[in-house]
Amino acid sequence: MCFFKTVSGLLKPTEGKVICNGKEVGKEIDHLEDLGYMDNDAAFIKELTGFDNLKLLASIKKIGQKEIKHSMIHLGLDPDSKVKVKNYSLGMYQKLAISQAVMEDPSILIFDEPFNGLDKKSCKIVKDLIIEQREKGKVVMITSHILNDIEEVADKAYEFEGKRIIPLDS
Repeated sequence: MCFFKTVSGLLKPTEGKVICNGKEVGKEIDHLEDLGYMDNDAAFIKELTGFDNLKLLASIKKIGQKEIKHSMIHLGLDPDSKVKVKNYSLGMYQKLAISQAVMEDPSILIFDEPFNGLDKKSCKIVKDLIIEQREKGKVVMITSHILNDIEEVADKAYEFEGKRIIPLDS
């Protein structure tokens, strides 16, 4: 979703501003540092395992193997699996992308359609993770085309109506 990519700093706004902690994203800061971002366009190296992909990404931010393994196990992925990402199901790929977003324990999490491709059990795991992160005081923003998913995990819900963001009645 363009809105989330703009908030995260991946896209520059064509109109308006994104301000976080008093700084304009795209001008005063390039992107939000303390942010975990997950979308359906996550680009993993297909010839590597899920763990090796996360290890590569984690090396940029000096995240240890313990944090990587914890985030994978928490989402029902086996960090010791030798299965390459090219052989992952859509649900496994989604969980790997979510694992990547949470592994560095950011204070802001953005999940774009996190329930896409997940079975019932995995949806529950992800919903529990979202609630857990929210209860830790983190900002968690999610999109979903399924209103029930939003209602189960959100304390506030909004919908896009043209160029406006409208609060949904709780």
